[in-house]
Amino acid sequence: MSFELPLSDLDYEVTILSTNSLKLHESVVEDHVDELLEAIKHDGWIRDPVVVDRETKVVLDGMHRVTASRRLGLRSIPVCLIDYRAPAVKVGGWLRVFDTVGVEPLRSAFDARGLSFTPIERASRDWPSLPLLHGPETSVELGTDGESPKRVLDRTMAAVDALTADGFDSRLQRDSTLDRSGTQVTLVLPTPDKPAVVEAARTGDRFPPNTTRHVIPARPMAVNAPLDLLEGDPDDGARHFVRGLRERSIDRLPPGSDYSGRTYEEPLLVFD
Repeated sequence: MSFELPLSDLDYEVTILSTNSLKLHESVVEDHVDELLEAIKHDGWIRDPVVVDRETKVVLDGMHRVTASRRLGLRSIPVCLIDYRAPAVKVGGWLRVFDTVGVEPLRSAFDARGLSFTPIERASRDWPSLPLLHGPETSVELGTDGESPKRVLDRTMAAVDALTADGFDSRLQRDSTLDRSGTQVTLVLPTPDKPAVVEAARTGDRFPPNTTRHVIPARPMAVNAPLDLLEGDPDDGARHFVRGLRERSIDRLPPGSDYSGRTYEEPLLVFD
């Protein structure tokens, strides 16, 4: 049973599904999972549905919510089911921007992970190309001898974790906003395509956190699924949940709206 949202570019189904049926394509940041655990327990509900491919049950957005739900022992979670194959569903990525350091000071961290530097002209990264550091001095591709792009990506993000521990903080920025003038040092990661996302979820060989950024035509928000529904039988919970959604109105917020501390690229469909 689901609440259907037929839009011009894509059909959505909002419902609740078993947490065990969902497949994650990215790893999680443990501190963020801990924060979500406390927020969910405090609120008494899960506010926003995770975005899931209808056919494969791959989670496209919401890895941390699913992980927190499982650790809380919840049997189900609110989801927005979509057709991942639809052209209206876009896959982007995230940049890591180092504002206060050049390329060369970062070299030791990448050397320690067995990564080599190769000068390169082109800054864009399509899967399965290799990561690069793009900065005012030079742009260099990161690589190893004989390893797959996925393994190189894992090594690269381990180096970023080590840099963070040493005080070289980076910030996330959408890949569409790359500063091509080179005034900042930016780690540009290849964006996995849809088959690579599905394969990572299927095999359990997940990408690092914040590798992908999925953009859909509109994003349902504020469904506020109560924990008592999510603790019980998923089928019974879905019936009660959907009946409640049908009694609520929906406000549409335009692209670029700030909502609960985050700016969204797509329109938001906020349940009142």
